[in-house]
Amino acid sequence: HATDVLQTTHYVLATAGFSKHLSDIEILAILFAAAIHDVGHDGFNNNYHKLAITERAVTYNDQSIQENFHLSTTFSSMQANDTINIFKNLTRNQFLEVRGMVITMVLGTDMTKHFQHVSEFKTIAKEKTPITTEHDWGQHTLDVMGYVLHACDISGQCKKEKLAMKWAEELFEEFFQQGDTEKTAHMTVSNLCDREGTDKASSQIGFINVIVLPLWTVMAD
Repeated sequence: HATDVLQTTHYVLATAGFSKHLSDIEILAILFAAAIHDVGHDGFNNNYHKLAITERAVTYNDQSIQENFHLSTTFSSMQANDTINIFKNLTRNQFLEVRGMVITMVLGTDMTKHFQHVSEFKTIAKEKTPITTEHDWGQHTLDVMGYVLHACDISGQCKKEKLAMKWAEELFEEFFQQGDTEKTAHMTVSNLCDREGTDKASSQIGFINVIVLPLWTVMAD
């Protein structure tokens, strides 16, 4: 998934022309965020962690639990192991700038923020149309970078049918494994996580129409 999101982000940057609106350090930040946005993901969603009162939930006070974990794991790992610290040759100010952007973007992949982000993106895109010069997003640049990363994160159903179906099956199996765990723990089974009662086709149609299409329509515009 990380590789797919990274490749999709690169596609948007290179082929769709988004890179001309970003500086080199902003391009570095969004590509790095794409690569690490799910580091250490354990296959459970934030709501499961919250309701199960897991160590992650306690550590991050129920706030964007997984996203905070991905970020903390990434930066603490680089700090502990210099051989994987790709930022070691940046100046302190450059590193702090990249780190700040990456934190904002990865926290923005929390699905609870989706509809707010789509609404904000629509407003910004309308205000900025047409964009005629490089770096023309102004104060909204980091916001737009986050929306683009989020769009790439949920882009599985934008791919060709064979690949889209593969990603859908992988995702459902992750959901169902969470549901199995919830049943074993006598918890309420989360939406779309019941392998006996979930209609894959209708749920995917709903996901595309309600989640994916509105965001990617703004991207296209």
